[in-house]
Amino acid sequence: MENTDEVVEKDIEQHDQSSATTNAPDESPAPEANKSRWVGWIWTPIALLLLLAIGTSIGGFVRFAEDVANLKAPEISDKSDAIVVLTGGKSRITEAVSLLKEGKANRLFISGVNPDISDDEILRVSGADKALFNCCIDIGKDAKDTIGNGKEIAQWATEQDFKSLIVVTNNYHMRRSLLELYSATSGIELIAYPVMNSEVKTENWYKDTPTLRTLINEFAKLNLAYFRQYVGVEMAGNLYSEQVVTKQAGV
Repeated sequence: MENTDEVVEKDIEQHDQSSATTNAPDESPAPEANKSRWVGWIWTPIALLLLLAIGTSIGGFVRFAEDVANLKAPEISDKSDAIVVLTGGKSRITEAVSLLKEGKANRLFISGVNPDISDDEILRVSGADKALFNCCIDIGKDAKDTIGNGKEIAQWATEQDFKSLIVVTNNYHMRRSLLELYSATSGIELIAYPVMNSEVKTENWYKDTPTLRTLINEFAKLNLAYFRQYVGVEMAGNLYSEQVVTKQAGV
């Protein structure tokens, strides 16, 4: 009989403890839980924005690379006032000289020539004969980069009162070159004449490491140029001197 009483008392005690637990007031969330909730509210949209930015950048780069791969030199039927070539890549100068020989324009301006390079060296790599070189080719030795090319070409074209220019540069460099030229010039028609660089593969570019590196580097520079022009920032140090210096070849 005593054992039965003990069992009953234990059941009553357990029932009282369960009731006390059930009827106990809810405790407020811990400070750590509130902090985690706020951190989640803050970082979730930031993470989504980062993913969107990354996706947009990748999409923009792929489009840029495909545009470069599909660029082709146009058939030029109408004669332009002049041809301008931006130094820095293979075959640019020889292509520009070929256009001059074909009569696509009467003058050629080579922009961004290193001041330490002699006219004889330029003559040698250009493929022009000395008579053509002396009469119809001008050399600019003040531009340090593409921004400087734009300024140098703009001043030369303005001084000559030219209204149309054939722009010769490598295919991957064309968009940024035109961007800088449009920014520096006013009322001048620009005809893009892209040169294919043998080191930059236009087919399966994503499988070639050097090509991929070149395209990524150029895409970054292009976006920086867009941003710089959007915010109106003027980059300094793109000319060797305050005064743009050009001269006729052989003089």
